[in-house]
Amino acid sequence: MAGQEVLSDNNSVPLPFPASTAIARGDLLYWDTAAFVCKPASAFTPQANEAADQAAFAPLFVGVAQDVRLASEADNKGIRTVRVSGVFDFDTVAGYTPKLGDKVSVTRDGGSTLVNQKLTNTGVTGTSMIGIVIGLPTQAANTVPWNTVQTRVRVKLNGRLTDFP
Repeated sequence: MAGQEVLSDNNSVPLPFPASTAIARGDLLYWDTAAFVCKPASAFTPQANEAADQAAFAPLFVGVAQDVRLASEADNKGIRTVRVSGVFDFDTVAGYTPKLGDKVSVTRDGGSTLVNQKLTNTGVTGTSMIGIVIGLPTQAANTVPWNTVQTRVRVKLNGRLTDFP
């Protein structure tokens, strides 16, 4: 299930995205400082481990996609809406039991690249976090495709838009 916004102060901005890059509503996004475009977390160059991914990703975190962009769209730097700050419900990795006040960030969730729409506890404070848990988790049956139960958590996320060069 996609990251879902539940409260906002209308903190959205139009930002550019690269050609032929698929973006889904609810994707966690980062700012590519070389190309000057937003990209989904899964396009982030993997670091040595998940902790290193989180430390490198956090300062580039832009926010959460509010529009869809198809991979077939070839216009370069097509503009889409990004929510740079807000309260969202996101899925978490299996085995993580969220607590109020936990610092959260992106995750590989057992794979080799970052996942666009899941969060995990950073285990550290400050520089690796992109948000904080502000609501108790819920269990929602995910009936497609494997009928598993996924923990969702309410988080306050803040993009680092003002840190751009």
